Amino acid sequence: MSKFVMADGREYEISIRQITNREAELLETVTGKRYPQLSVDLVQGGPTGKTAFLWLAMRKSGRHEPYEDLEFPMGDTVFHLEEVDPTQASPATPTDASTSPESTGSPNGPPSPPR
Repeated sequence: MSKFVMADGREYEISIRQITNREAELLETVTGKRYPQLSVDLVQGGPTGKTAFLWLAMRKSGRHEPYEDLEFPMGDTVFHLEEVDPTQASPATPTDASTSPESTGSPNGPPSPPR
């Protein structure tokens, strides 16, 4: 879980990997920026990305503040990015034969043997 730590010690957690499509669209709406741009800006410590994701983390924790009213000291607000556990398979990495043509019902079926 990633988190923002404010100057006064308050913490707002957010899982970047679990942001929904609707939340991403909401960030695009309030910022006028594309979600990939916001993600890069957050990691690079930029003000738009940091503000957008902090605003979303605050909303998810029950603190609803208008985006345009959110103001905080950039240098005293720290973002800790969640670390990926290298021993865990990525959701996009198959861990079994569940993606084989046979299991997916592919009309192509299993590959033909070489002639």
